Amino acid sequence: MDVNHRERVSHNSSTNELGLWLPSGSPKDQKNNDLSRHKNGGLVFRWTGFAGKTLWEWLQLLGVLALPLVITFVALYTSELLYSRQAKIQPPPSTSTYQSDTDMLGLRDKITWDAPVVKDQSIAITISLVPIPSRSTSLQNAAGSGYDFSLIAQLSASAFAIDPKAQEQQLFGQQNSFTWTAIPLYTTKQALNIYVTGIWTPKNGGKTIERPLGNHVWHIDVTDVVTPFLGLGQITLSEIVVVLLSSILNVPVILDFLQKRQEAREKERATSEANLSGSRSLRTNQTNTPLSKK
Repeated sequence: MDVNHRERVSHNSSTNELGLWLPSGSPKDQKNNDLSRHKNGGLVFRWTGFAGKTLWEWLQLLGVLALPLVITFVALYTSELLYSRQAKIQPPPSTSTYQSDTDMLGLRDKITWDAPVVKDQSIAITISLVPIPSRSTSLQNAAGSGYDFSLIAQLSASAFAIDPKAQEQQLFGQQNSFTWTAIPLYTTKQALNIYVTGIWTPKNGGKTIERPLGNHVWHIDVTDVVTPFLGLGQITLSEIVVVLLSSILNVPVILDFLQKRQEAREKERATSEANLSGSRSLRTNQTNTPLSKK
């Protein structure tokens, strides 16, 4: 076999991984390969951009599409788990009470508030004022018999959002109650102050007399609670559909990325095979070249 014939054979053949020369397939073999690719979906799904994808590329595509759902599920499960654990730790709702006969002049005060007190969660605070029989008569007639006696209570707490800001005065009776809604703004121990004022209004007109009757200061422990980062009530079916649609819209980008990656891999493989074939051809030519006579 001469050198020209070997070059023609090298041009029309390919090499395998062991470096052996293999003749190119016949037209019949190429036709069979085309039919095989058609049966395997290579030509049928070419318009979708999925033709020629390997199993690993399909798994990558499915993984990218499923990633938003996995993240959503993990976030829901984790947040609900933390929330349920925290709910078990928190004591059940109850009411705390304070009562005294000495805070207010001639009055027995009883203060109640919801417990536990949690940051950013509203509680109700109520003070009830009951006359002490042995002292109430003198208190009511302190300005004289020609006056109507009324009470008004105010709640002061800088660490709480309080509603209402000011209460309306109430005529003195068997029991007077004032209620506020308070929202703690900070955690740890917070101070509150309720003070009561007596108001004597002339029955026939004249100047009103106001006198402080007393106050009470106490402290409340405000705790914080772990709220779920993403609860079942915070996500709807429509939002899940939007996430899925967003993932589907990213399919062209993903396919383009996979296509470029496949082309780069094939280009690298072709370059490597060309270099290997060239080096083998060079070694073959050097072997077949006769040594020059000295």
